[in-house]
Amino acid sequence: MSTHAAYSQIIYNPNDERFRQLAFEKAVWTFKDFRQQYERDIRLREQNLISTEKLFSTERQYRIAEIELEQALLALTQETPYLAVERAILRQDTQGRAIIEIELRNLSQMPPSTNLDSLMGDIDSRLSLDDLLILRNVFVSLKEDNTIIALPYVRRIDSLVPGESTVLTYQLLKDIDRVEVNIQYSGKVETKQIQLQRGTGTSGLRMSAIPMAQESEYGSIAAYDIHLDRGEGFMPSIELKVEGLPGLFLASFTDVSSGARVTKVAFPPASTTQELRLEVQLPSRMQMGGLIDSTLRFVVQALSPTDGRLAGEIKLELVPVGRGEITLKARNWRFSLHRSESIVLPLEIANIGSVSVRDIRWEINPPAGWKADPQPQSIAVLEPGETENAQIIIQAANDEIYGEYEIDVRVFCIHNGSRIETDLKTFRVELNAAGGVTNIVLLVSLIGGLIAAVVWLAKRLGKR
Repeated sequence: MSTHAAYSQIIYNPNDERFRQLAFEKAVWTFKDFRQQYERDIRLREQNLISTEKLFSTERQYRIAEIELEQALLALTQETPYLAVERAILRQDTQGRAIIEIELRNLSQMPPSTNLDSLMGDIDSRLSLDDLLILRNVFVSLKEDNTIIALPYVRRIDSLVPGESTVLTYQLLKDIDRVEVNIQYSGKVETKQIQLQRGTGTSGLRMSAIPMAQESEYGSIAAYDIHLDRGEGFMPSIELKVEGLPGLFLASFTDVSSGARVTKVAFPPASTTQELRLEVQLPSRMQMGGLIDSTLRFVVQALSPTDGRLAGEIKLELVPVGRGEITLKARNWRFSLHRSESIVLPLEIANIGSVSVRDIRWEINPPAGWKADPQPQSIAVLEPGETENAQIIIQAANDEIYGEYEIDVRVFCIHNGSRIETDLKTFRVELNAAGGVTNIVLLVSLIGGLIAAVVWLAKRLGKR
């Protein structure tokens, strides 16, 4: 049995550090044995005392022993890399966003019992002991209940040498006091539960809003959810104020829990947070002036009720956008029609909104068998305030029963992904017989003639 085979029969537990240490020492001595044998066979081959095949076999065993030594070294150091969370601070930036700063430090070091330096002293390995302690390609994300709650979703650290630290900054998407720091490195995944520290420099009050910026149509209400979080020792109440909105924009605050309108907020003794809703009423189209599609930047301020000192603020944005709106008008909604005829229904389509609308189409529901031909078939574009004349040519079915019928009409278009349409208009059409008045006159004349004939015949018979 070869020396290598004898060594390989030893069984050890790879999950026990003591066994990994012994396995590494065994691999060192095995490697040295085969290295010595390989160096000896090189000299013997130079003297033609052994064959080339014998030298190749010895070299093969030597290379395998070298690989197994490096594998044992990796197994010994697999638990050595260690990345620690030094601190996690929650603060508010100048725009009022919740920011988390996570400091990570590489605390990796070899166990003192391994005695690696003396064992590896005369061995040239492709694996450097210093390199084994460097952490590379570290991926870090912040979670709650296994859900990522911060931007960016993942941050990557290229490398960290032992003792080095780095600070990662995230924007928090949810108000929390604890966070799960999920770290992937060196082939393992770690999750650390961290209680967040409160940062300084925010006057003891943290404010956040969802959304920070939005678009709203004129005449509508833009709503922002405001979260207030006070630190220890912060004032028990604050006054709320909105600065920077034009005068026609009306702002009000509502307590989410009670639904009451508020201008001051009092923190109960056992509570450190408050949820508010800021509603901004946009003016009507006539009042908007040149504000449509412009970005309005304003600030929500929290002030001390005693001296008016600024306790905190958050910057928000609002973009009033135009509204697409079209109408359909007709001079008359009631018509008469004969079977043998067609009629033209004149209409007006107007854009009464503040933005251009495009590709305006018809929606017509005539009775079954009737023909309804709109002219034009569609309208490419209508600018604000512009009107387009149109018409619908109506023809009844040839076998239709005389009476009154309804034709529903509307026009519509798609603007910014939303359907804009007019109210449903109804034409009422009375269907008469072809030449109806003439037929009635002939019928009356015929009946009159018949009556006259009967009277004349009665007189003749009376004379006899």
